[in-house]
This record gives sequence, C-alpha cells and structure tokens, in this order.
Amino acid sequence: MGEWLKWNGQMDYITLTGSGEPTLHSMFIKVLEFIRSKTNIPAVLLTNGTTLQSRQVREAAACVNVVKVSLNAWNQATYEWMNRPT
Repeated sequence: MGEWLKWNGQMDYITLTGSGEPTLHSMFIKVLEFIRSKTNIPAVLLTNGTTLQSRQVREAAACVNVVKVSLNAWNQATYEWMNRPT
C-alpha cells in the first residue's frame, strides 16, 4: 500500500476483510493503526460480529469509518427468526 499511496493512488475505501474473520488476525489493531497513520482514506470493516463482545475489538472497530456486520444462520427459519423480516 505504501508504494501505491506514494504515487498518488486514489480509492473510495480501504476494506478490511478476508477468507475468515478479520478481527481474529493477531495484528488486527496494528493494521488499523497503520492505515490511520498512512492515509485519510475511509476504512470499512466487514465482520461477522462474533468478536464484537471483546472491548478491545470494539475499540479498534470504532476507528474505522464503516462497520458492516453480516447476519448468517444455519437455515432459513432461523434467519427469519433472527432477522424478523416484515
């Protein structure tokens, strides 16, 4: 990212995601600190929300501009019970 920014790279958002839950990464907080120290580009966190009960994760997530929490279930009936669509 450093080289890209050095050459005036532009983007709408920096998105934190992956093939797993990004907040479980051992350097999650350091990654956010790096992004904040190098750019003013808004950051988005895509999370399943399982780690948001942790105060440290919530404090780190508060540093991003957008937190998008997914809602999943093991079957349609459970999804509808949790989501309560109208």
